[in-house]
Amino acid sequence: MTDHPTERHRIGQYYRFAEIYEVQQLDLLVRLYDVDDLEAFMPPAPSPLEKQVFNELLGVQGVSGYMDWEKSANTLELILQWQERTGNHGLTRIEFQV
Repeated sequence: MTDHPTERHRIGQYYRFAEIYEVQQLDLLVRLYDVDDLEAFMPPAPSPLEKQVFNELLGVQGVSGYMDWEKSANTLELILQWQERTGNHGLTRIEFQV
């Protein structure tokens, strides 16, 4: 994997998320998306179809802008397209917090 200096402190989170979603393109995941947002807004136990759709959408990008904003825009675009294609608009980790 390519070194991602700005994400070293969260690389374990990316690995865990990639394992859950069976992501083969870890570099792309780290470079384009924010793992905190993904963990917050994606289901903690995705179905096989949800995993497949997520992997098909990897690479989707939102409107480009400032560097610190780009990952959030990309992540939002990925999540919105994923929700549209899977019909899952609510089973997220946030809802499971008490």
